[in-house]
Amino acid sequence: MKVMKIIKMAIEVGDTQLAGTDMGISHLPKLLGAALKGEKGELLVLDFSGVDATASYLSQSVVKLLRMANAGELDRFFVFTGVNKHTRDDLEIVLTLQKMAALVGDSPKKLGIPQSLEVIGHLEPLYRSTLERISSMKKATAEDLMAGAKEERIQKTGWLNRLAFLANQRLIRKEKHARELVFKPVYEEK
Repeated sequence: MKVMKIIKMAIEVGDTQLAGTDMGISHLPKLLGAALKGEKGELLVLDFSGVDATASYLSQSVVKLLRMANAGELDRFFVFTGVNKHTRDDLEIVLTLQKMAALVGDSPKKLGIPQSLEVIGHLEPLYRSTLERISSMKKATAEDLMAGAKEERIQKTGWLNRLAFLANQRLIRKEKHARELVFKPVYEEK
């Protein structure tokens, strides 16, 4: 079973042309309500199929949801799918300006395929490479990453810091198993 909920933007907000700050502000409560209907820790797939959204709209709606999740106020993970080029470009601009990153995929049906998600926005190269390692390994501890990167002189604490940053950005999941922290991609099969 897949632990995710698909939120079809056109249906949720009742429009396919999403433009402007005022519309973004007015749609935020609808989107927050839809997000809160999901379970804690659930992956919410924001499906933008057939929708065109502007930077001003995105910054006042879905990016605010991401910010809430990153701040620990909303225990959910987010992936954007079905995003057209214009909307994707605007989303990337907004995320970059706000020094945030998000995961984007082609469609909800492809989420289980390895490497089906791409990071857009602002994410330093060392965090990108760590995220890629976690995605390819399916799950890892800091010790696993340290053992697999013998050419790098990064100790366990350095790996833990990188992993904690990615987990706080809601780009990976963090779970405690006994006395060890295990990190996984946001999408998982149950």
